[in-house]
Amino acid sequence: MNEMNSKAKYNQYTDQNLIDLFKRGDQEAMGALYARYYQKVYYKCLSFTNDPDEAFDLSEDILMKAFDKVGSFKGTSSFSTWLFSITYNECIELTRKTKKYSFSKVDDQFDLADDNEDVEDDVERSRKEAAVLNLLADLPESDREILIMKYMDNAKIGEIQAKLGLSASAVKMRLSRAKEKINKMML
Repeated sequence: MNEMNSKAKYNQYTDQNLIDLFKRGDQEAMGALYARYYQKVYYKCLSFTNDPDEAFDLSEDILMKAFDKVGSFKGTSSFSTWLFSITYNECIELTRKTKKYSFSKVDDQFDLADDNEDVEDDVERSRKEAAVLNLLADLPESDREILIMKYMDNAKIGEIQAKLGLSASAVKMRLSRAKEKINKMML
């Protein structure tokens, strides 16, 4: 099978399918996951480092670390959430070591899921995201959880309702309060 057909083959698979194939020894499956997530990891790293070379090195390290740990991926969250968690933790660790912090006011339109943005928009969004992520650690677990579900896992209000056992108005209120707390922390 030529390389083009091979890539097309893997594009049809879900992340979990690719992980299962990798666990059974299919190295190309992990290459497909790498191709699928490299750019997102890179821009997340760039938002923390503001240095393309450092972001490149860090994103390579993060992806290799994730692939080494893929056996510990339990599937209780999406692969992208699991990878994001590793990326975030590595970037925060780097930030703590270098004491680089960059904050800007969180915009109500903040959405991490739109893959069709221009590169500049993606970098700006990553910078805003990095600022928010730095603050998430200081929030109570319930606030952190609801913000992650809504803005990182792209869960709809109904999905959050079902998962947390809350009414739609309670979910919206908790989201509003959690965003308000982050905005106050950024002032």
